[in-house]
Amino acid sequence: MSEINEIEASPLTEEATLDRLLRRRHSCRGFLPKPVPDAVIGRIVEIAQRTAS
Repeated sequence: MSEINEIEASPLTEEATLDRLLRRRHSCRGFLPKPVPDAVIGRIVEIAQRTAS
């Protein structure tokens, strides 16, 4: 939370602020070593093809 306050208080342009936020963002995902079956991937792709673009 203090990071947000620090960014809001800094005299940066909107572009610089956005750049700073995006560069600081970090996402770490944990994946299982178990492979996803082809049928599941196929179903996900099939459903995704019907969604609005």
